Amino acid sequence: MAENVRKKSSRRRFLKTTAIAGAGSAAGAVAVNAVSPYVLPEERRVFEPNHSYWARALPPVNPPLQQDLEAEVAVIGGGFAGLSTAYYLRKDGAIKGRVVLLEAERCGNGASGRNGAMILTSTADRYMQLSGTPELDKRIYDLTAENIREFKELSATLRMDTEIEQNGALQVCNAKEDVEKARDYVERARAANFPCEFWEKEKVVEALGTQAYEGACFDPNSGQVHPGKLVGLFKAATESVGVEIFEQTQVLHVHEGERLALTTRNGRTVRARSVVLATNAYSSKLGFLRRAATPVFDYVRITAPLSDAELSALGWKSRLPSARPCPITAETWVPISRRRSSSIGRPPMRCLSVNPSRNSMAMKATPPNLPPWPPR
Repeated sequence: MAENVRKKSSRRRFLKTTAIAGAGSAAGAVAVNAVSPYVLPEERRVFEPNHSYWARALPPVNPPLQQDLEAEVAVIGGGFAGLSTAYYLRKDGAIKGRVVLLEAERCGNGASGRNGAMILTSTADRYMQLSGTPELDKRIYDLTAENIREFKELSATLRMDTEIEQNGALQVCNAKEDVEKARDYVERARAANFPCEFWEKEKVVEALGTQAYEGACFDPNSGQVHPGKLVGLFKAATESVGVEIFEQTQVLHVHEGERLALTTRNGRTVRARSVVLATNAYSSKLGFLRRAATPVFDYVRITAPLSDAELSALGWKSRLPSARPCPITAETWVPISRRRSSSIGRPPMRCLSVNPSRNSMAMKATPPNLPPWPPR
């Protein structure tokens, strides 16, 4: 009977079901991690191409690996984690020898090229909230704020426009009962030397053009970026310091030994002293972290071009990204091009919104005051 159920259940249906079931509680995630290796005993070695709007700006694809080679470090994965790791290893002089990066499809094919387009300070578990160690929270905040500034400097150095804006972000209060919690957070955060502010409803209305929120916490160091162009920036930077990048080069196995051996789908082998696994949710395809990751899905839709009248009706003059805590789902609104915008819905992340100053929005839900499109 179990075999019949397995045949009837596609991998995608299973993943969607577990993502929804696990989004509501940690227990659900634990259950998914425990059962997935048995429900899905073999990982399919298939990578869905990135057809997101951001992918239009991804850099050209490099040729695949054509011969066996030796390296000091081999990085698996061509997203932000892999590219930046390879870049800083060579840039900071930590590695003098050969560094290679192997990407199964193209750089930015995974989450780095299909995301909410936001660059926020702190880590996800510390954004706009404090842990039991405020000193560590502040160190992480300062580090991530400096990282965003370094993105801007790197963009200027290489003369590559990634549409980075670091003008701040709001975490809004949906209800009046959220206001006191927000005030308390700001008071404690400022005592720990965070540069955040609490904004009363009137100031939020002026900034976002909507009466929907009762107040907000403002972080001056967050912002937004074009993900596809940021991938291109890091790829160019990584190659500029001598890292070799091979795309369409899927690693099938990592063999341990005195030197690690990476075998690829096209039969080539890379031997390296050290390997960096920068494969995010795809790590299970190499046999790693199969019980430590829960799959989630993003959905994006992009509006038709918006008229000046519609943009004016939005009243979103500040261009500030705005986020709200969401228990199950989230929407992200970001400006992506002249007269278009985009929005990403994803469980169980926070909601992020930003003014479509370039006259376009991507959205999962209709933004405040925006008439339905197309007009009825």
